[in-house]
Amino acid sequence: CRVLQCPAHRHHGGIKSEPNPRFQKTVQTPYVFERFCPITVAIYDADAKDLHDLSKHDFIGSVTCQLAELLTARSGTLTLRLRGPKCWSGATVTLLGESVGTGANTLVTVAFSAEGLDIKDKLARSSDPYLKIWKSTEAGVWTFVHETPVIKRCLNPAWPSFTLPLSTLCNSDRDRPLKIECFDWDRLSSHDFIGQVVTSLTDLATGGQLPLVSEHKREKLAKKGKPYANSGFVRATVTERTVPQFIDYIRSGLQLELHVAVDMTGSNGHPLDQSSLHSILQWPSLYAQAISAVGAILAPYDSDGNIGAYGFGGRLPPQLGGNVSHFFPLDPAQPELPGVDAVCQAYRTALDHVSLSGPTLFHPTIEHVNSKAAQSAGGLRYQVLLLMTDGAYCDPTDTIKALVQSSTLPVSIIIVGIGNSPDLAQMEVLDGDEVALVDAYGHTAQRDAVQFVQMNHFQGDPAGLAAHTLAELPGQVLQYFQSKGIYPNPAPVSPPVTMGLPANFNGPNTY
Repeated sequence: CRVLQCPAHRHHGGIKSEPNPRFQKTVQTPYVFERFCPITVAIYDADAKDLHDLSKHDFIGSVTCQLAELLTARSGTLTLRLRGPKCWSGATVTLLGESVGTGANTLVTVAFSAEGLDIKDKLARSSDPYLKIWKSTEAGVWTFVHETPVIKRCLNPAWPSFTLPLSTLCNSDRDRPLKIECFDWDRLSSHDFIGQVVTSLTDLATGGQLPLVSEHKREKLAKKGKPYANSGFVRATVTERTVPQFIDYIRSGLQLELHVAVDMTGSNGHPLDQSSLHSILQWPSLYAQAISAVGAILAPYDSDGNIGAYGFGGRLPPQLGGNVSHFFPLDPAQPELPGVDAVCQAYRTALDHVSLSGPTLFHPTIEHVNSKAAQSAGGLRYQVLLLMTDGAYCDPTDTIKALVQSSTLPVSIIIVGIGNSPDLAQMEVLDGDEVALVDAYGHTAQRDAVQFVQMNHFQGDPAGLAAHTLAELPGQVLQYFQSKGIYPNPAPVSPPVTMGLPANFNGPNTY
């Protein structure tokens, strides 16, 4: 068996004379939500001892899936139909996936205190102490981790606590050496070394006193025939807590429900014009490319696969009233469509029937998604709106009001700027990375729920567009759920997810 991962190729080992093998060797791969990660498992019949030269073996068949499909399988098990020149029609491969902890979701809070520190400021009969914490690498090199604030004129200081991921503090190894250095701060000269101790998180957690030692002072006193014990003591209070990560919510059944909104205003240009942003002469248009790039990443995270598909700023055909609408389904018969391809087809069909008009109003679409989010508040459902536009919007007051409301709900708004209009610069105001949005009534956004990306920065790079567009989404999801006290449950036990098999199949290779 060989596992082919983008970009790595990994050999999985062989099992002799076994038609129903159970491979034991695991393969680890980093999980990056915003990246498309296909996995291919290829099965070979080994005919030689050299398992790495595949030309010496008979290819049986292979299966391919996305890493996201495996992660979202509720049981963590995905059964795929094996396809190839030498496999019978009922042959399958079953993948079992689980997340491997890195310590990033374990937070360690440490509060240091010291007693009986050496006096370094002779006139004040005191010291101004602070600590530096270092961790040892595998090569024995000390790497800086944290520095406490200075506490003025105190020989028995208690420093404020600090919190770090376990992986940052000690590479998730509680017995990894940690060096605690104590210094006396000086404003006009170099700081004076008081003493140090090499310990570990395990030892610190006991809460015992640890002596701070200065070898320089020991040697200095020894020359004078004086004894030296230590330069004071340090101790720590250590607490740990586990914080759920985005993948924990995914494994617990989090549903990311995608909505797509297309700007159908006249400034995009007529679809029959080759320079139009909606040009049907150069299909797929930029809008269709954005839908495909982002939708391909998000689609596996919604179990029913349906995507809300809307337009705004277009004049509807006479049979639908003939009026300009600022929120309408791309397919009048089906507001939610089964997958990315169906959305792109409905968008293409709408260009034949909807006249581009205006003005550009965002708030009706955002308010619709907000209402969907309000219905799902309290559960593990989260709405994602991909709103695509070519320029300025004409309803800033109502749009900001709607976005401030979005910040209180399980929803993220991703705005993708299409084209090169200088008006797209206005979108930066809505992306609250620097300054939180405040509506006309003085209400401040509770969190940053908006991401703005200009598509022309990623021409010819759909993967880069998707990655940049979705980079902030996991953090926004975590921030919302944890602010509401909503945490993932253990993943429910359910039957394995089977793909590509007939409903009544019960072949011998399924396990």
